[in-house]
Amino acid sequence: ASTADDGSFAMEEVAAERFKVSCSPLDGTYLKTIRWNGQVSNDGTVEMTGGGSATLELEFAATSAEIDGDVKSGDHAAPGASVLLVPASRRESDFRFLMADQNGHFAAKGVAPGGYTALAVDTAIYGMPDAALLKALEKFSTFATVDQNGQATMSLKLIPEAEIEAVQ
Repeated sequence: ASTADDGSFAMEEVAAERFKVSCSPLDGTYLKTIRWNGQVSNDGTVEMTGGGSATLELEFAATSAEIDGDVKSGDHAAPGASVLLVPASRRESDFRFLMADQNGHFAAKGVAPGGYTALAVDTAIYGMPDAALLKALEKFSTFATVDQNGQATMSLKLIPEAEIEAVQ
């Protein structure tokens, strides 16, 4: 749904199902809170029941952080590497999928404050990796914490595809 000038939106004839909330925050902001009928949705899901209306509130914060860094394969830059920022909170809306530029550099703006584990692979990441894979790749990851309006820089080593295949 698109928003009106006052920030409100409406969706009609929504099926009675479970939905995952997905939105694109404005630059420099992050999705802080999701409320469904007045209740906080920690996992970002909402459940429509048949008939009636419901209220979805999305609260954004302008006190976002930035995380940037470089990816290397051995002593060389790793252009095009896929970078995954995994929030310590495991809140799905705070995960970030990035791609390193031609110099192996990546940058994430509008990041929620907190702790992040980052890892870099040489294959595209489609969708959320499962918890077992993230745990197995933990030894290749880097950790950083960012405060509100803070900035962190990470140096990542590219995880060889063979290592990923070995743990899948």
